[in-house]
Amino acid sequence: MSLLTMRTTTSILLLSLLAGCSARPKPLAQNQNHPTTRSTDISLLSLDQIEPRPRLSQLQPTTQPTTLPSLPALQLYAKGRALFQDRNHTKAVDSLRSALELDKNSPEINYALAMAYLAAGAGADMAISRLERAAQLQPDNLDTQLQLGRQYLAKSDFKNSIEHLRLALQTSEYPLRPEAAAVVNLLLAKSLQHEGYDIAALDQFTQLLQKLSGRLNVRGYPDLYFIMTRPEWIYMQVGELNEKHGNYDDAFKSYQLAASREPNNFDYQAHLVHALLGLKKEKDARTLAADLVSGHRASPDSIELLRQVYKRVGKESDVIPELQRIMQKRPGDRSIAFALAEILDSAGRSDEARKLLTTTLSDSNWDSLVVSRLFDHYTRRGQTEPAAQVVIDALVHRSDSATELDPLWQKLIRGSLKYRLHLATLQQLDVGPDPSAQASKQFWISRTAELQGRDALARASLERAVALEPPFAPAYRELLSDILSRPDSPDSEKQSISQKLIDRATKSGQKALAAELRGRLALHRKNFPDAIAALDESVQLGANSPAVLYALAAALLNRGEQARAEQILWKIVSDWPTYDDAYLALFQKYLSKGGPAQALKVLQNWLASDPASVSARLLQVNVYMQQDRLDAAESALTRLMRDESDNPLVLSQASQFYAAVHRPGDFQKLLEEEHARHPDNRAAAEWLINLYAQDNRSADALRILDAARAAVAADPDELYYIAHFYDRLERKQMSEQVLQDVLKLDPKNVPASNDLGYLWADEGRNLRDAETMIRHAVSSEPENAAYLDSLGWVLYKRGQFEEAHRHLDQAIKRIPRPDPVVLDHLGDVLYRLNQPQAAVKTWKLSLNRLDDSGPNREDLKTLKLQLRQKIKQQESGQPVNVAPVATQRETQAKSEGTDN
Repeated sequence: MSLLTMRTTTSILLLSLLAGCSARPKPLAQNQNHPTTRSTDISLLSLDQIEPRPRLSQLQPTTQPTTLPSLPALQLYAKGRALFQDRNHTKAVDSLRSALELDKNSPEINYALAMAYLAAGAGADMAISRLERAAQLQPDNLDTQLQLGRQYLAKSDFKNSIEHLRLALQTSEYPLRPEAAAVVNLLLAKSLQHEGYDIAALDQFTQLLQKLSGRLNVRGYPDLYFIMTRPEWIYMQVGELNEKHGNYDDAFKSYQLAASREPNNFDYQAHLVHALLGLKKEKDARTLAADLVSGHRASPDSIELLRQVYKRVGKESDVIPELQRIMQKRPGDRSIAFALAEILDSAGRSDEARKLLTTTLSDSNWDSLVVSRLFDHYTRRGQTEPAAQVVIDALVHRSDSATELDPLWQKLIRGSLKYRLHLATLQQLDVGPDPSAQASKQFWISRTAELQGRDALARASLERAVALEPPFAPAYRELLSDILSRPDSPDSEKQSISQKLIDRATKSGQKALAAELRGRLALHRKNFPDAIAALDESVQLGANSPAVLYALAAALLNRGEQARAEQILWKIVSDWPTYDDAYLALFQKYLSKGGPAQALKVLQNWLASDPASVSARLLQVNVYMQQDRLDAAESALTRLMRDESDNPLVLSQASQFYAAVHRPGDFQKLLEEEHARHPDNRAAAEWLINLYAQDNRSADALRILDAARAAVAADPDELYYIAHFYDRLERKQMSEQVLQDVLKLDPKNVPASNDLGYLWADEGRNLRDAETMIRHAVSSEPENAAYLDSLGWVLYKRGQFEEAHRHLDQAIKRIPRPDPVVLDHLGDVLYRLNQPQAAVKTWKLSLNRLDDSGPNREDLKTLKLQLRQKIKQQESGQPVNVAPVATQRETQAKSEGTDN
């Protein structure tokens, strides 16, 4: 399988992070300089100074049982507990509810039912209701108060969370159960921190660290199990609270403890820099900041940190000469070159920056990271064609870099109007006579067409690239992937076409490529021994592409050869440090084996090697969320939104984050702000339109769509998408108008020509013009089944049934499982050609295909009823209500050379 088609989607990967080493952190000394009187600044209040102060001693049980619980209640309670232990949570709920009806004043039953509700997914509100009742009946119960604090914290109801956790501190069990007590400290610290009670939170974190330094049995306490293996999370909280209040020495010590466990974590190291500045150790801060620029590949965050350091010490003008001096001391350090180019650029010295990057690119043998920097240099200036040329040339110089270059290409074709690359511009781009450059251009035309849903053009472009000599390996890989991923082609056909491609590579003398293709074919067929043998042969013949090695690692993993697969994956990330798929495979491997510490080290290495990787940064957000470092998660997500606000994966992650923290309105606000800044951002507009449509706020959805239309009014490609948004909002007239606008801007626009022509044909309007437009689309992409269907349908509408039949038949032969609409069209044509039995057979086939076509297609909602009616009419000998053809007026206009 082609690695270009194995897209990394990391926003759902991190489901559990609950294993690792058992290192015990040392407790930190608590700052004792707290005020003895109540401060007006809530951040300085101790826990006892926070009002109101709940008093457990003042709470009395609301009901004192006068009799022993009934035997049936006890039996149902015991049964419910047993079902709960057996993980049969739904039945446990039923049994415990029945027990509660018999004994409403039992705190034990109320508590057990609350826990069963939570396990069964019945919702926090139902659980809280039972927990509150249990607490009323028995206030001095550590588990009840702890669970109430936890559930209110999960709902972001920090006030109630703090109240119940403070009561938990006062229970008689608190000093007797150190594990549960440690959880109380943890959750209370989080709630206090959220409410701005910094000193009180710091005290709870410090108590937690003291407990963790002792002997704890963490079985049954996943919160503690995680903290014991990842104590750096607490160190960071303690450090941030100390730094906030000017206790830089304590903050620095905390950050050092965290950084010592994760030396590649930029966030931890950056906090060390700020603490050094607070301690007036300016030289150390500048040195560490420069080291971070080098160690983190001049990520935007590391460059910004360097700027901040020099600005805070009053030496902002010294940044450029300092970086130039470092470059002389560290020749070949590309990260310093990146940082220097970035700062030269921001200082208005862009020509110097471009020359520096161009020189670095040549010296690095077209390293993907350097390509990315030069690409960004061009796109920031709206220099679209030079940016595209860089990517095309990069694939020529390093044909193994297609997967690494793909995110750059996606950014280029989905970006803002300032630097968006249009397909027509790419097709006309002059890349010179070199066959490899021509093949690379066709490869990226294919990728662009694929992302725009033009599968026929994508395939034809790959076939043109494969036809060029010498063989261009990325095109062969991608074409094989396309062949094997065709959902409706039988295996025998896939095998035959694939073998022809392999034979072509062999005939061209590319034995290593041919062996690789054989291995990929075997891997697709799950013949892992043959896949391993062929891919090993490819490597022995000289193939050293990460794509080959990754496919080999995948085959080995499926064969159970874990050690060798792991070794290969590490080689990939060592030799190609921006190859996302290998990092992700390692991360998943360690996580699935119960090694979160190893998995997180992979992520740290990934971020350090490729700080711009969207996949790595999305995974980092998930890690922060798992660690309950919500502020860090939001900060990382904000930076992602800054850099990738038009990336659908980033927006999806943002949606999940704000839903998880119960702030969906903030996500909508964020989208509205992005839309206001960049109304041409299609991804943000689509999210807003969908959100408003789901809430039946059609006026708001149309407001967003109208603004997007105005923003891209001069861009035919983007207007084409806008037209279909109107269609989804059931504004067909607006959709038609926008398609017409597209063709005014670009009269030869292929998708718009087809879609508007089909719309007119389906409604029996402007048929002469419709046929002309659709014929243009077919001549541009003669293999496109959708376009052939459109041509057949407009010919049907014009009464040219024989020719309509020929084109519809071609459309159906292009795909093994034709669309039900195309089959319906063919059935109507056959009926018009006096072939009623063939028509019925085709309509029945269309009816069978409806269930395979997805529930959300608007054009299929009424088709099922129409098909059943046609079949019933024909089988009962009645005239069939097939689609109408042109009126006599239209036929007469056609003969006169005009159109209606």
